[in-house]
Amino acid sequence: SGVRHHPWLGRQLSETGSGNRAIFSGEVHPDNLIVADHRVANRPILPAVACLEMALTAAADHISTPMRLTSVRWLQPLEVAATRSIRFSLLPEGPRHIFELGVPDEQVPYARGTVSPAVARLSPEIVDLRAIADKCPTAVSCQEIYGAFDRAGIQYGASFRVLESVSFGKEQAIGKLVAPQVSVGDVSQFKLH
Repeated sequence: SGVRHHPWLGRQLSETGSGNRAIFSGEVHPDNLIVADHRVANRPILPAVACLEMALTAAADHISTPMRLTSVRWLQPLEVAATRSIRFSLLPEGPRHIFELGVPDEQVPYARGTVSPAVARLSPEIVDLRAIADKCPTAVSCQEIYGAFDRAGIQYGASFRVLESVSFGKEQAIGKLVAPQVSVGDVSQFKLH
């Protein structure tokens, strides 16, 4: 298989499922920084971005970039208190592919969605960040934001603390993101995180 390597995707199984479904088998470890730094109610939960990364990587051999993710549904959280085996499948359906993240021997998937070719724009959209910032007079510090997440039971460790500042107005918000202060590994493997 020509599928590019991704640390969360695992290996493609030699058999395919019904409808020429590509099936991948991998493991998620609780000591992986991306999992350890993403806790909900003090439980390590596989972040949603991990599933999206797997979908983009699995689809890369079938869809030329850029790709579009749509109809993504998070059906249940994937707790990773101990090493978990996962199964990821990609089912072609015309020009798009339906993806699903599950666990062997469990019927209910954890996430499901669609990857398809992005529609090319005739001209790139230009976003005037200064104009948006001018409409966002109220600033919130990153300490306030992460404090609110903590009070809500969502604990983000250092690899997820990328917000430097956020400002908002009546209808818009703008934020500044910075690279995490800790290494998350070989960033060339990631498209989103």
